[in-house]
Amino acid sequence: MIPVRDHNPLAGPVWVVWLLVLSATLGFVGPWALGGEEGLWRAAVAFGVTPAALWAEPLRTAPSLITHAFLHGGWAHLIGNLVFLWVFGDNVEDRLGHARFLAFYLLGAAVGALAHALVTPDPRVPLIGASGAISAILGAYLRFFPTRRVQAVVLPLVLPWLAMRVFFRIGPFFLWTLPAWSYLGYWALVQVWEGLAGTDVVGGGVAWWAHVGGFVFGLAVAPAFARRSPPAWR
Repeated sequence: MIPVRDHNPLAGPVWVVWLLVLSATLGFVGPWALGGEEGLWRAAVAFGVTPAALWAEPLRTAPSLITHAFLHGGWAHLIGNLVFLWVFGDNVEDRLGHARFLAFYLLGAAVGALAHALVTPDPRVPLIGASGAISAILGAYLRFFPTRRVQAVVLPLVLPWLAMRVFFRIGPFFLWTLPAWSYLGYWALVQVWEGLAGTDVVGGGVAWWAHVGGFVFGLAVAPAFARRSPPAWR
């Protein structure tokens, strides 16, 4: 299910979300424009989290716990993360305030990377992407706004697999409106299921446990970052 929008008003501008979208876009476009796939790989090796290096030289490689979140391996990877950041990040920034939101985002990135580094089947493969930080945002959103409505593009699960593939390619999408607890709860269960199934990243896959680690972090500690008084809605 791909989120499209949520029904959750804002109290003010969300400068940090805009800054993060721009930073992640530049972090992808720069290496890609300079060297294509090879440029992306060089950036991943230089600034991504390589668990083997992290455990061997933690002081030297500690900055990668942050820098990896501003790199992506492809357009789909980048756009997918930015959609979730755009839909859910604005209200979390509204609730935390700009500076606290940025600190929360960066800590979520670090926690997600550490969760991945603890369980990855191949510690030599660098981890890149903002999904650990964005997963923390999803956990915070569930904590603060469980009943808000989220619109998402979905496919009808009652169709057989082959029919779903045909439908996905040539037919219209369905737009469902769900409470945030339902949508984000389903999302979280998928991450845990895939992680337990042993499909974690190896050579370009998905770092499911980075998602789980970030989500749990956000769900658990978001209230500690929140403003004392929630902002008034505009």
